Amino acid sequence: MSALLAALEIGSWFRRRLAWAVVAAGLVLGALAWGLPWGRPAVDPCSHPERQLAGIWDDGVKGQLKAAFDRFGEAQAKAAFPAIEHDLDRYVEGWTSARTQACEETHVRKEQGQDVLELRLSCLDRRRRELAAFVQLLQTADAQTVSRAAQTASTLPDLSGCADIAALLRRSRLPAKESDRTRVEELRGQLAQAEAYRASGQYPER
Repeated sequence: MSALLAALEIGSWFRRRLAWAVVAAGLVLGALAWGLPWGRPAVDPCSHPERQLAGIWDDGVKGQLKAAFDRFGEAQAKAAFPAIEHDLDRYVEGWTSARTQACEETHVRKEQGQDVLELRLSCLDRRRRELAAFVQLLQTADAQTVSRAAQTASTLPDLSGCADIAALLRRSRLPAKESDRTRVEELRGQLAQAEAYRASGQYPER
């Protein structure tokens, strides 16, 4: 009887240890699963495209531009700011919408490949640079340019071309060599500045 009771006690102790081991293993596996990509909360790759416009057209830039317009002290120049703010707000809204749509058609709806997405995003990046050059030029514009700023904002490049996949596919892609890509981006930056001058009606003597 003593031997039987001892054996039963050992069996009970073993079962308790086994149960605790199973619970511990479950906790470890759960922690590992949380650390893996499929265990984490999904991150939307298409969210917050407006962050790419920080420093280009945000509340801080708007304040700087309004101050630049107010410095002229002319009623026409001061009245121009609300109109230009409205037009650029709409342009930015269209840009963020176009970028979200392009991203979702690849990552959410699976309607296009990564190569097409890159073409569309490259086009939208050019529009972003052109917007930045235009706003920067307005901050240093003369009174005449400021007074007609609302009219010139409508000449910013159309965003619809960045959704024209057939046209984008006909254009040459960025070269594979890094130095060549850098040079192309520099030239695109210069073209953005030239477009800003054209839109504002200013033509520097050079």
